Amino acid sequence: MQFLLESLTELITQTATNLPPDVREAMSQALGTELPHTQASQALNIIASNIDMAAEEEGPICQDTGMPTFVVHTPVGVNQIVVKKAIREAVAEATKRGKLRPNSVDSLTGKNSGNNLGEETPVIHFEQWPPRKKAGQCARPHWRRKNRYYRAASSARRCRARSGDRNCRSAFASI
Repeated sequence: MQFLLESLTELITQTATNLPPDVREAMSQALGTELPHTQASQALNIIASNIDMAAEEEGPICQDTGMPTFVVHTPVGVNQIVVKKAIREAVAEATKRGKLRPNSVDSLTGKNSGNNLGEETPVIHFEQWPPRKKAGQCARPHWRRKNRYYRAASSARRCRARSGDRNCRSAFASI
């Protein structure tokens, strides 16, 4: 449980304070194409500066860090109560550390919890996959259409690596 809590807290910290490399590259390209000394250029420079400071100091990139939302993919049998408790504790801890801004407000009372916890906050969705039925069969269904190409492909590779079965159902066939 402690490892899960620490991992979730680190995940929240990274998502709130550090943009992925492709987004940073897009910002850099936008800065390079904008005319100097314009309002747009000034705004992009301020945003780029905020992004750099957030990454260096592990502070939130934005004033509004958004609604914490988790989509948890698990095999059947994982205790969702334990996972949900760890997620809620990690959100509260990340808020306490200043990685998330305390912006969860009760819509009826107008009160801010101060820790981003409330009724149905954070948003947590669980998706399970069925257990293996035969030896060598993939545990996670690669045929689900809502899986994106890269998720399905990496799942297929992991499944083949785990089971050693080169005939593991390919993700590419169903996309």
